[in-house]
Amino acid sequence: MGADSMLERGPHRTALIFRSGGGTRGFARRQVLRSGGPALLSLLLVVPAVVPVVAVLLTLGAGRASALSIAAVLAAAGVAVVWVRTAREALGQIRRVEFVPAEAPTALRFVRAGEPGGWLPIAELEKIVLVQWTVRPYPGDRRPEGGFFTVRLAMRYGVENPHLVRHRPDSRRLARALRGLLAGSGVPVELETRQVVRRRPRPGGWAGGGSASANSAG
Repeated sequence: MGADSMLERGPHRTALIFRSGGGTRGFARRQVLRSGGPALLSLLLVVPAVVPVVAVLLTLGAGRASALSIAAVLAAAGVAVVWVRTAREALGQIRRVEFVPAEAPTALRFVRAGEPGGWLPIAELEKIVLVQWTVRPYPGDRRPEGGFFTVRLAMRYGVENPHLVRHRPDSRRLARALRGLLAGSGVPVELETRQVVRRRPRPGGWAGGGSASANSAG
């Protein structure tokens, strides 16, 4: 899918799509339920952490039933914390930004998992910044050069960062499409380029994100 196809034009509005779905209470409920999966997987980390607590309680003379009850409460609390955190992140992600009217928009709103936010004057959007990242191989790395880009929306009240990551995109096409959409509103669309060198794998086989970045405006 081309980068410019993220801009979906309809008869009444144009949407900048980051993720599919969203905008309804039903979708939000499903996101909360799906967040339970990672929460239950967290038991693999919570249970080993609770075992020493049970051992200490038994050493101090607590009954087995009491120690296991306390361990169950601690494990449930750990799962609940992970569930809430994962659900909040899923509900807070920007899924799309809608502009109205479809041409020469005068208003926009953010759509997350639940009901869409209120309409804001286009003047609330100060600029859109696309950052094109190039991931270069380290000396001796046989993997090819990679890339991704992110989108940042600078609003008057702060910055909205949808955390968009797409592999090997053409962010220039999206920048041109956004400039065409927002030409009449005076909202600038900036394109920056940055690069990062892929880190060498550590002896255990793990590789970090990268280092030595540079950037330039485009």
